[in-house]
Amino acid sequence: YTVAEAESGEAALERVGAGGVVGVICDIVMPGLSGLDFYDRLVATDPALARRVVFLTGAAADDAVARGVEERGVPLLSKLYELDLAVDAVAIAILRRA
Repeated sequence: YTVAEAESGEAALERVGAGGVVGVICDIVMPGLSGLDFYDRLVATDPALARRVVFLTGAAADDAVARGVEERGVPLLSKLYELDLAVDAVAIAILRRA
């Protein structure tokens, strides 16, 4: 995979809007726009790409965040994770949810 970074949720929306993105790894906690809010906006603008999102979190998810992830049906990786697990999660999201 070729990885493109975005410094915020808004920047990530601009990046995916430019095209060429086949999958998204999205932190739950981001500057300006939460991962859940990013996902909701992505659903509205690019539902096919939204099906290929994997969430990450480094903090213990509170009940509202856990419920939000579950309601959206998005795979969630908790940090610290093995790199090959992240690669597998992205590959599965790209292939199975397309």
